[in-house]
Amino acid sequence: MEEPLVLLEREYCPPLDVALVTAIAFDYDLSNAQGLRDARSLLEQLREDAGTEAEAFDASGTSGCGFTANVPGHDDGASSGLTSSNHGLPCTSPNPRSEAASPTSNGVAYGMFEESLPLEQQIQAMLEIFPSAKYVNVRHTLQKSQGNWDRAMDELLNLHFIEHSESDDSVSAKGIEAFSAAHIGFKTPKRLKRSKRRDRTHMGSDDFQSDSTPLPTSPATTTNVWSAGKKDVEFICTRIGLPYNMVASLYHYHNASLPETLTAILQENSTKLLSKASEDETVVQVNAVDLGHDFPTIDHHLIVSLIRVTYPSTAAAHELAKELVKKSQTTAKTHTNTGKLTIIPNYLPLNLDHDDAPWPPALGNSTLQSVPQHGRSGSATLASHYDTRQQRAFSQAAAAYRRGKSDHLMGAAAGYYSQIGRDFAAKRNEAVAGDADALVAANSSQHGIDLHGVRVVDAVRIARTKTEDWWRSRRGVMGFDGRIGEASGGESFKIITGQGRHSAGGVGKLGPAVGKMLFAEGWRCVVDDGMYTVLGKRK
Repeated sequence: MEEPLVLLEREYCPPLDVALVTAIAFDYDLSNAQGLRDARSLLEQLREDAGTEAEAFDASGTSGCGFTANVPGHDDGASSGLTSSNHGLPCTSPNPRSEAASPTSNGVAYGMFEESLPLEQQIQAMLEIFPSAKYVNVRHTLQKSQGNWDRAMDELLNLHFIEHSESDDSVSAKGIEAFSAAHIGFKTPKRLKRSKRRDRTHMGSDDFQSDSTPLPTSPATTTNVWSAGKKDVEFICTRIGLPYNMVASLYHYHNASLPETLTAILQENSTKLLSKASEDETVVQVNAVDLGHDFPTIDHHLIVSLIRVTYPSTAAAHELAKELVKKSQTTAKTHTNTGKLTIIPNYLPLNLDHDDAPWPPALGNSTLQSVPQHGRSGSATLASHYDTRQQRAFSQAAAAYRRGKSDHLMGAAAGYYSQIGRDFAAKRNEAVAGDADALVAANSSQHGIDLHGVRVVDAVRIARTKTEDWWRSRRGVMGFDGRIGEASGGESFKIITGQGRHSAGGVGKLGPAVGKMLFAEGWRCVVDDGMYTVLGKRK
């Protein structure tokens, strides 16, 4: 006689699992009649539940046919418990091919239907499943498939996929079209005769394309204007913090132009548009200088406004400035092609009546010169201008040098900006020297000079030049005593250097430098308090 466990497994497996039956059997004493009856009672309940679940299972993924379609003329009260789908057809089994998924508004159910339905009802059901499909295509597909649901559904799914993937540039050619001359290189067989090989070689890709349908590998991309506008507005709102409606109004007011909208926002008073402002003006100015170095084509006042409206996020300011520069370069071309807007440049007229010239030529330092056109103020302005250009060039050189660690091409840019900075430094020194010449010339006479307010290097140069000029002018005019090397008549030349009380540490630097030059070049001098009296040359 077989064991009770084997009998239970043979009786209840399937639908129950062997492991489940074994686990339940070990919970009871099968050697006892009462224990075996309890185990059978529990297994019977489990088998009934498993059978019910198997009957209710729908492999198609639909929810069965537990509804009544709203078919015209159908009496819900007379249905006597029968449910209907697919325009009144009774659902007699859980077969997924004859079930519907859900009722619709006009009585046509989504899902599978019987092939015995009229063609028009099948077309309506297909159109509800594929709302974007054309009536003609659905009708043709159903007629070609002779009412076969699977075949028609597969073909319509393929058509739906092809229609919605035409705008995707990544779709490659499939089937025989992938072997056209446009996609593969043509190789001439070696065994062809010379004439045939020559004819085959001269066949272009147009000869192959003429026999095949055009491939949708490079369709014309169409930009959705509304989506692009929404992205632009959200781009501004997320980085500046303005309300969406306000930015959208400005965006459409400026003909859907992102740079014009940004320019309008930046030019407006920040207290009217924004509730936030920078707390540290020094940080704002420093960030504005850095941003101006990266984007030199943007006006400085726009740079400052950009830093303030995005404070403290410098990354947002860089993104807006980058978008402003990039968009402004393509705005004219894009709007001209689309016919929306034509940008006409408006340049300021040339003002020829301005009294001040742009920048005078640099002054040499070989001889003492004055500034006849601009005077001292023109030289000082010129020096300030060159100093600003020098600092900007060195800053750009430093930035290019830092970027050169990752991009070797930036090393050449760093050298270029460094050379420009050195050139402006030389011009600045020449301008400062001209300003010093003008200052000394205004405070000097033929018997002496006053070197207050000039640099040490300029003071030494001017003292040397003026002393030589004085010595040449005195020789042969008042007489010259070659024996003692002094100008006759008691003439002398005074050089005022000051006591140096205003220098750093109260120690004068100008006077010792001038005195060292005079004694080194052999001049006979009398040293006074803040002044040198030149008597002549030592023998």
